Amino acid sequence: ISKNYNGTYSAQRQELVEQWANYETLSLEFCEEIVEPVTRRWVQMGLLADAFNVPAEVDPSTLLHVDFITPVMPWINPAHEASADETLLENVLVSPQQTIRRRGKKPDDVIKQTAAWQQKLKASGITTPAKREAVPAQQTESE
Repeated sequence: ISKNYNGTYSAQRQELVEQWANYETLSLEFCEEIVEPVTRRWVQMGLLADAFNVPAEVDPSTLLHVDFITPVMPWINPAHEASADETLLENVLVSPQQTIRRRGKKPDDVIKQTAAWQQKLKASGITTPAKREAVPAQQTESE
């Protein structure tokens, strides 16, 4: 009620979660009111001016379908956050693409970068260790 957070992980997380809802609302409103109309007009003007070529495999009716990714909530405790993402993925409650986007990245970029890195490792004769058991996150607050 007093919004007086005492600095523990739970308190910091609660403060962030409570305030993030406000930030997300403002971000979504900004996208809907400003970014989306400007983007749609820009695409329409580009099409009318024949400023760019639409590949044959792209359905022209989808050109105005744009996903706006608002700023991501920062991590307070990366071990806890990563563990939660892993649990959601294992239980098929989110897709890998959703998890990547929530962190402000593009799934296709992650795949390309990972493939390029694996090729560099292989070309250099470097092998990576097999996945080991995850180390459980240490408790960060007393019970």
